[in-house]
Amino acid sequence: MNISLIGFMATGKSSVGKALAEKLDKKFIDIDKLIELKEQMPISEIFERKGEREFRKIESAVIEEVSALSGQNLVISCGGGAPLNAQNIENLRRDGIVICLSASLEVIYRRVQNNSSRPVFKTASPTRAQIAELLESRKKSYENCDVCIDVSKGRIGSIVRKILEFIDGQKIKED
Repeated sequence: MNISLIGFMATGKSSVGKALAEKLDKKFIDIDKLIELKEQMPISEIFERKGEREFRKIESAVIEEVSALSGQNLVISCGGGAPLNAQNIENLRRDGIVICLSASLEVIYRRVQNNSSRPVFKTASPTRAQIAELLESRKKSYENCDVCIDVSKGRIGSIVRKILEFIDGQKIKED
């Protein structure tokens, strides 16, 4: 069974995904890294040269390709905008579950400050209002998951434990 992680930028999908994959002895796949390898340029450059619409097409193609690797037992980290296309979620569910990692506006704001690798904002320091607006516009897309886990207060180890509790069919305990 694959485990796919979705959620807004800076919610720890890659960090948690790597730790979860290690704990479960699964292979970790970062969709954004695969896109960069395929396109031979960073995500920010893809946005700049080809635009967001073309990036989303590439992203969907890569998700479809990875999702077709049935029986691979993967932990998949998706980019923040991947759930905007409902077909991406359908593809990810083909052989597994989809877990959304969420965080408070303040936590996200702190994590994205002075981080120029967030091309969707077109600025190195997005404002709280810009983040809140984008977060709100994506809210419904993030709800299309099997479980949502708030990562605002937890460390990577406790978040991994919450995911394992969900997988094992237990009620997730809040920290």
